[in-house]
Amino acid sequence: MSFCLSAFLPFCLSAFLPSCLPAFPPSCLPAFPSSPAQTPKSQNLPPLPPLSFSLSGLRLAYPHDVSAATLRDVLPWISSLGCRGVQLSATAQGLKPRELDRSARRDLAATIRRVGLIVSGVDCLVPPEHFASPLHQDRAVAAVAAACEFASEMSTLLPAGYNSAAVTVQLHKDTPADVLDAMAAQADSHGCLLCELNWPTLRAAPTAPTASAASKATGGTHTTNHSQFRIALDPAAVLMGGLDPIALATRAGKLLSHPRLCDVSTAGRIAPGSPDGRLDLMAYAIALSVAQYTGPLVLDLRTVHDQESAATTAAAAWLAGNAQLNQFH
Repeated sequence: MSFCLSAFLPFCLSAFLPSCLPAFPPSCLPAFPSSPAQTPKSQNLPPLPPLSFSLSGLRLAYPHDVSAATLRDVLPWISSLGCRGVQLSATAQGLKPRELDRSARRDLAATIRRVGLIVSGVDCLVPPEHFASPLHQDRAVAAVAAACEFASEMSTLLPAGYNSAAVTVQLHKDTPADVLDAMAAQADSHGCLLCELNWPTLRAAPTAPTASAASKATGGTHTTNHSQFRIALDPAAVLMGGLDPIALATRAGKLLSHPRLCDVSTAGRIAPGSPDGRLDLMAYAIALSVAQYTGPLVLDLRTVHDQESAATTAAAAWLAGNAQLNQFH
C-alpha cells in the first residue's frame, strides 16, 4: 500500500486501537493528540527508523539462500537501496557463528564497513516448535547462545550505531519458562537483547522490568520479567493472524526493538509498498514515530517472490514516506 498524506493528516491513532487487542496498562500507552490541531511540528517526533536489510531467506538470483560466498556481491546492492544496516542470519550457510572464527569475523566486519553499512543485529530463526520440544530445546538454546555471542562480537568490530547486540528469535507459545530463563541468561552474559518475532501469537509479551503488567494482561501461558526480552513486530504475521500491527506497534511502545518491514496480500507475503498490500505504510510509520522508536526497521523478504524487485519497491516506498513525514516534524 503506497503512502498517502490523507492517512497522516488526521493523526488520530486511537482509531487504530480495536478493543479486541490485549489490554496494556495506561502507563504503557503513548499520549495521542485528540485532533489535527494538536499535531504541530514542535511535537518533536523522531524521524522514521533507518532501514536495515535482513539476510534471512534472501535468495535473489541464487538457487539457495545468500551465504558467505555471495555476500560480497549482495552488500553493495543492499547499500544502493538506501539501507543503512544489514541484519545477519545465524542460520545462513557460511555465516553460522560456529563457522566463523575471529579472523573470519574481522573480515566480515571489514566487508560490511567498506560499503558503508553497519550490523543491526542477528536473526536466529530456529523453528519455533524446537523451543517447545524436549528433543530440540537444548540445541535451540545453544543456537541462540551462539547468536548472542556472535552479535555481541560484531557490535565491537563495527562503528557505533543503533544497537547491534540484538538477536531476533521466534518462539513457540508453549516455550517452557526454564527455556526462556536459559536464553535470557545467555543474552545477559553477552550484553545482548532478545527480540521476539512471534508476539502476539506467543500470547505472553516479552517484558522489560517496568512493564511486567503488560505481559500478564495478554493472558499468556507464561511470562518473563527478564529485561533482555523485547518485541520485534512482524506486521505480515500479525495481519495474517487477524490483528492490527498499527495498534500493536503503538501499544508495544518502549518494548519495541528491531520491528520488521513486511506485508501480506491474499496471495501471501509480498513487497511492502505493493498496491495490493494490507499494511498501511504511513500509519505504520506514524505508529513507530509516536512510540518514539528510533532503532533499525528490518526489511524482511522471507518467502516473497522476486526479492530483488520487492526490495527496490519496499525501500523506495519507505524512504519516500520518510521524506514526506519529515515535512511535519
